Amino acid sequence: FTDTYFDTSAPTWVLTTQDKWLRLREFTMNDKTQGVWQLKVGRMLPGEATTVYEETAGIDAVSAAVEILRQEGLLKPGTGTSVEGKDSNQVVSSLERCGLLPFAKFETRRSGWSIPGTASSSPFEGVNVDIDGTDFG
Repeated sequence: FTDTYFDTSAPTWVLTTQDKWLRLREFTMNDKTQGVWQLKVGRMLPGEATTVYEETAGIDAVSAAVEILRQEGLLKPGTGTSVEGKDSNQVVSSLERCGLLPFAKFETRRSGWSIPGTASSSPFEGVNVDIDGTDFG
């Protein structure tokens, strides 16, 4: 799959500086490229050094990111908060009009393995392992 991340341009970086990540994840299935928009919002757990990410998917993710810009007073004059478009390219054009631009793009190859359940009482029974390799290191 390929991930493209979007944010306002430097020096504001409104989303990422608030641990909010808008991405378009594209993947190929049955020789057809498909994409899904995702917004991940980090939340620190009280009293812990752990961040939990809440995820919104689809056009709701894009709308939520644009709403963040509106709340921050960063929408360009005359720009509405609705996102238009049926395909990814149309949505990207709408985002660019709102000031959200692609800033990172990388490809990931994922491999997965599972340890099936057995009659034994192995502590590894039912374990799933995913290994990702990326094109940036």
